[in-house]
Amino acid sequence: EPASPPSATPPTLFREPEEGRAPLISVIEQAQEDIRLTLYLFTDETMADALTRAARRGVQVRLLLEHRPYGGGAANERMAKRLSKAGIHVRWSNPAFRYTHQKSLVVDGTTGVIMTLNWTHSSFSRNREYGVIFQRRDWVEEMAAVFDGDWDRKPTHVGTSGLVWSPDNARERILGLIQQARSSLILEEQDLRDPEVVQALLAAVRRGVDVQIIRPTPREEDTLEWENVRHLARAGAHIFFLDAPYVHAKVMVVDRSRALIGSMNLTPTSLDFNRELGAIFREESVLRPLLRTLEQDRTRAAPYSPAKKSARGILTPEEAARHVGEIVTVEGRIVQTYDTGHLTFLDFTHRKEDLSIVIFAKDYSRFPAPPARYYHNRRVRVRGRVQLHKGAPEIVVHSPDEIQIVSDE
Repeated sequence: EPASPPSATPPTLFREPEEGRAPLISVIEQAQEDIRLTLYLFTDETMADALTRAARRGVQVRLLLEHRPYGGGAANERMAKRLSKAGIHVRWSNPAFRYTHQKSLVVDGTTGVIMTLNWTHSSFSRNREYGVIFQRRDWVEEMAAVFDGDWDRKPTHVGTSGLVWSPDNARERILGLIQQARSSLILEEQDLRDPEVVQALLAAVRRGVDVQIIRPTPREEDTLEWENVRHLARAGAHIFFLDAPYVHAKVMVVDRSRALIGSMNLTPTSLDFNRELGAIFREESVLRPLLRTLEQDRTRAAPYSPAKKSARGILTPEEAARHVGEIVTVEGRIVQTYDTGHLTFLDFTHRKEDLSIVIFAKDYSRFPAPPARYYHNRRVRVRGRVQLHKGAPEIVVHSPDEIQIVSDE
């Protein structure tokens, strides 16, 4: 795609949760004429106050908001009422799209902001998110034109700039970026369930590209995500599970030289049916802090490796910690136990980073005696999925059938 023509001011990256609302409030406070805002979820009161102050000083504020977000739209409805009372023009998003999942802002037709984040409390307090503030004229004009089309529910034309739009060109742009990778691909992504994207990543691994993916641990029941994770890891991709901050981000860095940042998840719905917006940045002012943050997140995350079982297919508690997300069999002696009242920990070692077995209080009655007492000092064999909780690996057990006592020691 064409290289960015120089803009007087280099773009600025901001990161959540570290930087909070300040970068966005500052952009809103600089508005003199108009604000065009597109969001999927909007519940944050502080951001609502900032928009209300802008409207009071005569700025025309228009908000395109998703009417029926996944999980229900009551919170968006409440916010829409509140903002309308404050003189802000709110319209429900264009029904031509499955969801309007775009998160962006155009101020005075001169400043653009493209974000991975919704305007919710968790986006600013506990999610990993990114946004970029820029003054690139062709991008800002294209964003304003598409906003106006979506506002009037008219078909829009997207240009050939570095902007990436769903459903228009996101799929081809993203596959193109992956195919262009020569040495490295770093992804920090909430979802990875698009078959074509997974195939493109596998092809990249096969041609020798170092593929690193930082993502949340998939939910236990999410078999498709687990399948993709295992498939990629077996092929040689490096996968890291980060659970705090929660990875809601959607970024991809190719050869450490260009970065796609935007609202789109790597799912068919997101690429083919939603309204989404991202952009490809090549500037050091974006790449440097982004790569630094990705590096920090990677060192904090748990590396996933498809289980290499020992001869008997039984792991030690130390080995089990390297198999987050997999169903494994572990054997060892319970050296300490702890009943918090809500749950019991059965620990194989005195080290937090090794595996624990967790039993919730609601299941205590199924055991022949209180688990903390019953299993203490016994050698047990347990089978289950290793999960990370606050950085520590654990297997949750619901009944004594899942823990076999091998011997009393």
